[in-house]
Amino acid sequence: MGTFLRPSKKSLKNGQHFSFIQAFITVMQQQGFSAQKIVTLLGLLMQAFEQEDVYYKQARNSELIEQRNAADRRRDTFYSKMHAIVRAWANSGDPDHELAANTVLKVFKLYKVETAAQIEEESGQMDNLKGDLMAPEMQAHLATLHLTWLFNSMCTAHEEVKSIRLQEGAELGEKVMG
Repeated sequence: MGTFLRPSKKSLKNGQHFSFIQAFITVMQQQGFSAQKIVTLLGLLMQAFEQEDVYYKQARNSELIEQRNAADRRRDTFYSKMHAIVRAWANSGDPDHELAANTVLKVFKLYKVETAAQIEEESGQMDNLKGDLMAPEMQAHLATLHLTWLFNSMCTAHEEVKSIRLQEGAELGEKVMG
């Protein structure tokens, strides 16, 4: 019989580890070992694998992920609508709206929020954008462009995303590892 090479658990992600152990159990069962020690150890491995399956499903089935993704989609939608309206007013020919739009557009161009970016990266960009747009002068420009409601809605969704990320971190800290 050949020797077993121990895989490094640290180099395997949860899904990879799950697949590896599942394949290993299948191969061991197909071999039809009859030695009591192997049968006993295989039974223990299968029990541990069933427990791993329970924890793996829990990790993949967090309701917080769904809530976070919904809040992120709302945040992205409000941001995209604001950005589109600002661009439309930027060359409208109306002096008041054009001034307000071009001023706000500079902030949008400065931070270049990428709505498809990784969640923390987008949140950092959004924090900076939000901070600049909270200034009284910018709030006046947003009011001129009738964007106050969209801005406030974007901020609410943004804070919800950040809050859920904190909850996810706490939930992850409670998970059984190994």
